[in-house]
Amino acid sequence: MSQNLYSKRFNVLLEAEHEVVPTPDAEAAAADLDPGIAPDAYDDVQGADAVADVKAQENAGQSQSLQSWIQEVDNFSEYMNGLGAESMQSQLNNSACDTLFADIARSETKKIGRIAQDLRALSESLKAYLLSSDSE
Repeated sequence: MSQNLYSKRFNVLLEAEHEVVPTPDAEAAAADLDPGIAPDAYDDVQGADAVADVKAQENAGQSQSLQSWIQEVDNFSEYMNGLGAESMQSQLNNSACDTLFADIARSETKKIGRIAQDLRALSESLKAYLLSSDSE
């Protein structure tokens, strides 16, 4: 089986990739060391585990913040448009005629409902991010 021009060059690149040739920088660095000190003695860079640990700690802190945000968004949505007597919508819709709350209810009920719906959608999106971070 004959090789074409590209496969010959590709094989040359693969063979060259496996050769370990000391770089001039490595040789110069080894020459600058005090006698009796191994070049790997200065290899104090933390490994991938340390990076992963830092990232895991950061993600854990952010997950806690995200849980707090979700709780606050849910609470405010419930405050605006909940079924309880303390919600804005309940207070507005149960107000007497010809009052300030009755005027607000007439003009702002739909807006309050939309905002509460958007808050619920935001909460669900944040929950999806939280779940995806837990699965990683």
